Amino acid sequence: MADKKFFLLWFFYINSVIGLILLSYWMGIFQLGFQYDKSYLSFVILGWWVVAESVIGLNVWNQTREFKCLNGFKKQLAIGNNLNSVLAMPQFNNSLVANYAAYMLRRYENSKQSFDQTQMAAALERKLMNRNSFGWLASNLIVFLGLLGTVIGIVLTFWPFINTSVAIDIARIQTHLSSIFAGVGAAFFPSIYSAIFCVFILISDRISNNSTHALLNELMAVLETDVIAHVEYTNADTQ
Repeated sequence: MADKKFFLLWFFYINSVIGLILLSYWMGIFQLGFQYDKSYLSFVILGWWVVAESVIGLNVWNQTREFKCLNGFKKQLAIGNNLNSVLAMPQFNNSLVANYAAYMLRRYENSKQSFDQTQMAAALERKLMNRNSFGWLASNLIVFLGLLGTVIGIVLTFWPFINTSVAIDIARIQTHLSSIFAGVGAAFFPSIYSAIFCVFILISDRISNNSTHALLNELMAVLETDVIAHVEYTNADTQ
């Protein structure tokens, strides 16, 4: 259960958000903006939020698999299995944990001396964080969609009152002033939705980032206490 901690946290959070959306829908608040949004970008914002949360959730689930592999890796080393035999086990195939440990083993076998893994850890952190960069991209894009929807909504509100061939018909604008104000107000719904969904994405992205940092810290601890000790002991016996 410990290896699923971050995924369960994300799952609980996303269900809370869906519950909040359903509650606002039941109260008639959620669909209000969709009804008056002339740009229809509110639907795009909602769809993009679903895509973003799905990708972030998949990333968190993949981190859960890595946590599981790491725990299994520690158990195998704790019972005294040889590192090479552990790395050859099928359950560690395509595992980031096993690949990183195998790379360190090759480094030790080639150099026959200890080395600082700071640069290796930094490279691994960049690789893990690149997996989570989609959340940052999605939050920025959703804000842009909201602003674009507001601009389009305002333009569509004033467009019927403007004749490009002659001067602006002031009398016609004054006659329909109330509808203009209503249209301008409705044009801001995409920006409101984008701000709300942007916050939702950023919170999910924070959960994913915390999962990445926790995995990296635990991996570094295992490498320092178990893997490095094992390969140094093996090299000492061979020299």
